[in-house]
Amino acid sequence: MCREEAQDVSSHYDEFEEMGVRVVGICQEILGAQQFADVYFEGDMFIDLDKGFFKAQGYRKKSNWSALTPSALSNVMRAKKKVSDYNLKGIGNILGGVLVVTNNEVVYEHRESIFGDIVNVDELLQFCRGL
Repeated sequence: MCREEAQDVSSHYDEFEEMGVRVVGICQEILGAQQFADVYFEGDMFIDLDKGFFKAQGYRKKSNWSALTPSALSNVMRAKKKVSDYNLKGIGNILGGVLVVTNNEVVYEHRESIFGDIVNVDELLQFCRGL
């Protein structure tokens, strides 16, 4: 479901760029990162093998069983409508999120609370317009 979120944010890349907002993606592993960057994400991509970004968000690791909750399954079905190729390889049980950082301060944060709890891009754009 990271692919869905990356695709949604990237579809507004030009708007973020016009506002002076730098779009950066953080991958937690090398496996699949290049394809992710090439196909789903527009912006700078970094690989965070030490999980610093994820630790800053509380390093929220879920069991694979939590992907079987009704809300997570609903998110999977939504994502499958937008993104047709996905994989179950690599580390997939660490929740991610979206941060807006300005002057070394986090001014907006969306923390994924369950698998597939993606950022509301319209809300994110509205917030960035106010910066």
